[in-house]
Amino acid sequence: MRIVDAHHHLWDPGVVDYALFRQAPRLAAVTAPHRAHDFDAVARASGISEAVAVEAASAGADPVEETRWLFGEVARSSVTRRVVAYAPVERPDIEAYLVALKHEHPALAGVRRTFETAAPGYAFSDAIVSGVHAVARAGLPFDLVLFADRLSDAVELVRRAPEATFVLDHLGKPRLERRVPDEWKATLAALAKLPNVVAKVSGLVTEAPDGRWDAALVRPYVDHAVACFGWQRLMFGSDWPICDLAGGYARWLDFAREVAATASAAEREAFFCGTADRVYRAAAA
Repeated sequence: MRIVDAHHHLWDPGVVDYALFRQAPRLAAVTAPHRAHDFDAVARASGISEAVAVEAASAGADPVEETRWLFGEVARSSVTRRVVAYAPVERPDIEAYLVALKHEHPALAGVRRTFETAAPGYAFSDAIVSGVHAVARAGLPFDLVLFADRLSDAVELVRRAPEATFVLDHLGKPRLERRVPDEWKATLAALAKLPNVVAKVSGLVTEAPDGRWDAALVRPYVDHAVACFGWQRLMFGSDWPICDLAGGYARWLDFAREVAATASAAEREAFFCGTADRVYRAAAA
């Protein structure tokens, strides 16, 4: 079966400066250069067919500089074919920004703007909603990245832009606990009721205390996501190289295969490649 990694990162702090890397000591182990050839080696060792690189300008880099560098890296990759780039959707000239981005970069498959540190309610402010309408008109999906305590803001944003396609990164980044938080469960269920949302099973294990996890800790979160979205609206992602802080690529992929083992063949195909292909349809040949 083909496997598409729908979420990984590339960076080289020696070329593009990421302010957050200097402010987050826990990231020190992964802030060395992680370039396209590094990911290609890891992906091929795990049998990954294709991949989607996701912006990291949200970590405090200059968006224009990072976007230019990221597309240049992807052009040299043997695995990564698509890019979710940063887009400042609150800007009044976002329409022109997206037109230029699509024209300059054929590998563009979606855009993202972080709400991880945004004030409550900002994710569904008039400026953001207007910008997301522009993203939809451009025919691009919009990745949502925010912490679980802001997940209700995502619900409101999606309700205000029903024509857009949204991709929830990392299932909303819930804190992993032995008892799955009721608030996250309820809000994820509310989000899943909106038909224009899909979600990535990615980035979960680094939310475990000290990055220590086992299948029994993580599986209830994935099971709840499956109950809410169904396998057809979920996609696999590694969050490499961040996943290296919590056991590494191969361990996460092994877990994903294990948890999907009870799904039907069609459901596994959707999870591991079909949904990513459908949503990020602007893949380069």
